[in-house]
Amino acid sequence: MSNIANVIASKRGIMTEHLPYDYEELAFDLYKAADDLLDNLVSMRKYRGMTQSQLADEMGVSQSYISQIENGQKQLVSLLTDYAQEVGARIKYEVEPAEKKPNGDR
Repeated sequence: MSNIANVIASKRGIMTEHLPYDYEELAFDLYKAADDLLDNLVSMRKYRGMTQSQLADEMGVSQSYISQIENGQKQLVSLLTDYAQEVGARIKYEVEPAEKKPNGDR
């Protein structure tokens, strides 16, 4: 069973029958968005030609910590995902090269 399926299964005991949306579908969408965010960030690291060690040096953490993040052992967005699910909100993450908007969005 995938991580997403495990989380959804663990939430089934919560009273959700009176919600104006499908709680399980929201959970799936939120956890998939978090998984996709991580996949996209790893892809960006590789696109930039950075190793895990180089990224770790830039961030001031160990290479093993980066590896744990990339392998899903550190759930860095799970608290926000749970928060959004319980308040009935969707989260969309967007990963794009910084040079796409060199001056930002202001």
